[in-house]
Amino acid sequence: MKTRTRRGFTLIEMMVVITIIAVLAGGVALFLFGHVGEARTAKAKADLVQLDEALSYYRIKKGSYPDSLEELAKPIEGQEEPLVKGGKIPKDPWGNEYVYQKLDKGFELKCLGADGAEGGEGENADILPYEEGEEE
Repeated sequence: MKTRTRRGFTLIEMMVVITIIAVLAGGVALFLFGHVGEARTAKAKADLVQLDEALSYYRIKKGSYPDSLEELAKPIEGQEEPLVKGGKIPKDPWGNEYVYQKLDKGFELKCLGADGAEGGEGENADILPYEEGEEE
């Protein structure tokens, strides 16, 4: 009598392998999603630095800061291109407008974070173009 040798995997073996893959994929997903907030904060900070530089250049050319960020989206005298890429003021990574206020001496520029409100902690904290002590 011949005995058959089985080829392939049993249902239990397949379930164990699928469970292991699912656990590993879940761990990788948690790791990646944990860094999304950090990436958004870094993007907002980079946008703010570019806007800050455009505002400083505008002041050099015009003698004062603009009344609104939208003025950076238009070419200024002697230039063909606007001071911001694409002629459009970017929104922050959460879809909100960046906060700009012209002051008597200078300006205030910031992002309100994920919650779109003043203050906050973590991902909801306000973001400035430069931290205290950093060079502008």
